[in-house]
Amino acid sequence: MVTCLKCGNFIPDGQKFCSHCGSPVPIVCPYCGQPRDRSMPHCPNCGDGRAFNGFTPAVDLTPASDLTPPMSPAPPSSLRLPKTDRKSKTVTPPEFVPTPEKEQKRRFPKVLLFGGIGAAVVAAAILCVVLFAGRASTSADYALYLKDREIYYSGLSGTPNQMTDRLISSGSADNEDLSNGCYSITYQCRLSSDGKLLFFPDRLDSNSGAITLYYRSVNNSKKEPVKIAADVEDYAVNDDATLVTYRRYSDDALYQYNIKTGEKEKIANNVGRYDVSADGNRIVYRDDEQNLYLKVSGKDKEKIDSDTSSYKYITPDFKTVYYYKEDSFYCKTEGESRTKLASDVSTVLAVYETGEFYYLRDDSIERPLSAYVEDDMYDIDLNITYPTSPDYPRWWQYNTDAEYQRALDAYEAASAQYDIDYQLYLDKTARDDIRWDLENDTYTESHYTLFYYDGANSVEISDKVVDYYSYFPSPTTPAIAFTTVNAEIGKIKISEISGTSDVSSYIYEQRQSDDKAQLAIHSTITDLNANGFYGTLFSQDGKTLYFRDKDSNLYSVKISSGAALELYDTDVEYYSLCTAGDNLLYFKDEKHPGSGVADLYCNGKLVDYDVYLPTLEYTGDGKTIAYCADWSENSQSGVLKVSRNGGAPETVTDDCHAVTMLPSGSVLYLYDYSTRYYKGDLYIYRNGKTEKLDEEVIAILPLEDVKD
Repeated sequence: MVTCLKCGNFIPDGQKFCSHCGSPVPIVCPYCGQPRDRSMPHCPNCGDGRAFNGFTPAVDLTPASDLTPPMSPAPPSSLRLPKTDRKSKTVTPPEFVPTPEKEQKRRFPKVLLFGGIGAAVVAAAILCVVLFAGRASTSADYALYLKDREIYYSGLSGTPNQMTDRLISSGSADNEDLSNGCYSITYQCRLSSDGKLLFFPDRLDSNSGAITLYYRSVNNSKKEPVKIAADVEDYAVNDDATLVTYRRYSDDALYQYNIKTGEKEKIANNVGRYDVSADGNRIVYRDDEQNLYLKVSGKDKEKIDSDTSSYKYITPDFKTVYYYKEDSFYCKTEGESRTKLASDVSTVLAVYETGEFYYLRDDSIERPLSAYVEDDMYDIDLNITYPTSPDYPRWWQYNTDAEYQRALDAYEAASAQYDIDYQLYLDKTARDDIRWDLENDTYTESHYTLFYYDGANSVEISDKVVDYYSYFPSPTTPAIAFTTVNAEIGKIKISEISGTSDVSSYIYEQRQSDDKAQLAIHSTITDLNANGFYGTLFSQDGKTLYFRDKDSNLYSVKISSGAALELYDTDVEYYSLCTAGDNLLYFKDEKHPGSGVADLYCNGKLVDYDVYLPTLEYTGDGKTIAYCADWSENSQSGVLKVSRNGGAPETVTDDCHAVTMLPSGSVLYLYDYSTRYYKGDLYIYRNGKTEKLDEEVIAILPLEDVKD
């Protein structure tokens, strides 16, 4: 069971949409385990930037290096959910409270993490495995997959090579576990940039999450694998696959292994987070004592600063680091003194190579709930006391039947009035209880001021309340889309509520009642005249903003043309925006709420009907799209189709369980998959023809992010 990020209600397992507000079920972040909105480019709890359902994130807020290990998670308390516990006497709205990233120890995801999760969620999660950090890049086509509980590699011709010899110990995981948890195994693998070496785990420890790390040639099965180290927590490989930087699980010691010499060098102890340059020669890391360092190969480490809370951004040359310290934001360039850039910083939203950035100051206010309530019953309740019940008349007290009947009639009238007075008294005592709760319960009214730093000075952008779905920075140009919400909240009458939960709901609704979509280019603000953002992203070049409003209208905004707003389409599904090259992909007309089956569009043109959203795959330029239509929940399969250059879809097979796009536009897929034995045949579709690569395959491990 997860909590809806929109309304705060619980969503039972198996549902794909919230039954209260209709929002999609949030992703469960595979690192910190907290809910994550599908439209957000990063997990709000730990900063993880992996996409979901095959969609490219709108922006990477931590573009330090393609080889950066994943960011460490912030405390789960940064996502505030409704609380009405009498002990805490606090009611907190279901809003995200941005905080600087706090490092916690991060482990490799455990293999069995997905055990027991619904099949639809699992299928969607498997598709996001290609988007992890720390992975070398190659443009070559290849297949990596699980078979016989081992990892296999295929260069798509000839005999596949078995890479591991004891990936899983006997009895620790079955095929279902491996199928559901294959994304975590994918995360632990790297293919070198030249496509010759595979770095992979063997002898997985499902209890701790640590791995024994190896590498071997993918083209020469006679060469034995080379062991790099055991007890590995996470690692990164440089561009030419000569240096492997890794952290040990047991003590968080950081090492660097030289592939050519087979020797390792200890970099530091107790490392909480680290980032490695593309060539592997520069490492920025922060230790458990909050010290931040830069280590350059062949030189002694340079201390950047102490008492830091986290670091946000590293320039591509790894010479300048932007970081948090004592509620302020600093930068430090190698060999120079540190510079304090801004004070009272709650969180930095985006940093650009030019040194510009956007950040928030936390101006939140905690008030008693009574501040939001008008006590319209106060004077009335002052005069309400406990009523006295009438005495029942006895017949012997009266001389005649007529007198007795008159007494009975009077009693019935008095009794009826007593019932009314008693109910009024009960209502009054209930309001007294509410009054007590209102005085003692509080509401945190999240209020953040948005700033733009131009490289020299901070400029205030908006001092209005901004909600959870507010911030969407451009990945390349200093521009940010955000939502302002109603800061003036009226009072609800006490006669209109039955408890404090009604007050918190009222406040939330009031804050959302007048939300407005805004766009700032540098520091210049444009009101987009739209009702908020509900599914928002920038194009990959950062020059066009796409967003959906409350009424399901899809708009585009050209940044270069002065933020001119254009209606792009209507009735667009909430969760469906993604960009591929110059193309915009989205879904309309979902067939059943929560089904994930809708009509696929590309640049305003219908591609196909009844497409299962979690299976959507596409190349980086967007010219080739693959997906499954006519999806069956029972068989967990559908009709695989491929569309090229906007042309009519080609039907590949009517029985596809999983699909992965290769860099060239060829497609890997699993055919005739048994949901009982969790096995199927692995095929490739290329040049208009299908070819069987292997059989009894448990899962495809898509290593390459072909969308970049």
